[in-house]
Amino acid sequence: MNINPIILHPAFTQAREALARALVTDMPGQLIFVVGLSGAGKSEIRYAAMQEFAGRPKLWAPGKLPVIALRAAATDRSSFSSKEFMTRFYLELLEPNVGWLKERSGIEDPDQGHLLTEARLTNPFWKDVRHNQTEHRLRGYVERMAVVRGIRAVFVEEAA
Repeated sequence: MNINPIILHPAFTQAREALARALVTDMPGQLIFVVGLSGAGKSEIRYAAMQEFAGRPKLWAPGKLPVIALRAAATDRSSFSSKEFMTRFYLELLEPNVGWLKERSGIEDPDQGHLLTEARLTNPFWKDVRHNQTEHRLRGYVERMAVVRGIRAVFVEEAA
């Protein structure tokens, strides 16, 4: 349980509501950017928006997953790797982490899911996928699986 209370800045509610309005448009291919300084509340907004956008899991069709969260991390010699990003995308589609469905007050760090992803990527299966699959093949898996899963939104966070 989170022992530090979350005290929201007055602008947080406005930013969360603006994101919710943008998500309601639900246009295919739409890109929405939430930018701000470190510690400004971007992860908090993502967390709240994902829960609201996804709705109640009981209403999801079997096998469907309306949203996922990914981290675009600098992993390849301190540079972004699109193959690494596709590996993370595929991981979240194949073995989704839905920890973002938990009550926020019970989670100390909104980045907890990303940390879990880092740990899961050390599994021998995912190491093999990362090293033995081409980026093109991974992208094909992701494109097909995203359709099958019914993904409507992908929340991407950048981690420098």
